[in-house]
Amino acid sequence: MIRTISARGEWPGRVTLRAGWSQSVARPANDDVADASLRLERGSSAFLRQSAEWLFAQDVPAVLSIPLHPGTRRVWDDAGFQAYRELMLMERDLSLAVEAPTQPVEEGSAAHWDDALRVDNAAFVPEWRIGRLGLVDAREATPTSGFLVSRSEGRVAGFSIVGIAQSTAYLQRIAVEPAHGGRGIGRSLLRSTIAWARKRSARSILLNTQLDNHGAARLYASERFEALPQHLVLLRSTPS
Repeated sequence: MIRTISARGEWPGRVTLRAGWSQSVARPANDDVADASLRLERGSSAFLRQSAEWLFAQDVPAVLSIPLHPGTRRVWDDAGFQAYRELMLMERDLSLAVEAPTQPVEEGSAAHWDDALRVDNAAFVPEWRIGRLGLVDAREATPTSGFLVSRSEGRVAGFSIVGIAQSTAYLQRIAVEPAHGGRGIGRSLLRSTIAWARKRSARSILLNTQLDNHGAARLYASERFEALPQHLVLLRSTPS
């Protein structure tokens, strides 16, 4: 029997949905798209469907999963979600040395958060922007995290968010403002991110990127990332 769902938080914003032991967390996909991003923390496909229905009742046009490994999607399939986007998953062995960045990179602070949001909005089309709450989620996704920024002409031109869980590092987000492209900022941020993870004894670092983002994939490959055979998948559900 499915219990009545309860919500902690206010939509549009981060909302925790609960029904007994089951729990999910939802937020707007970003600041420009009205879809919701949903993360299932524990619970059945019936509870997952109930979470999506709660969001539809808030006039959300579509509910998206977080990126999922194919082996973890069954509960989403059973809840009526369908494949929407695939993402390439890449990994780098952190026992391999990394070259020094050619552009200055520094630790970011709360004072740089608005700059990161500006850069992200400029770097991505609306569908792929992370939004303010997404930046927070990226920073809080792992027990240990780092926020790096690179400046050009006194202005934050790029940033990365990296985290570590157990012995694996995750490049949660990296973006460079297009007006500052071609100056080695992205590569410098990537190298500094790798160095940050190596310094903290992570053994490997994972990232994902859109399948058609060939420029990013070439950059990652040139810094010794290897594409893994399995892709991640985003699933989507719309009101029936």
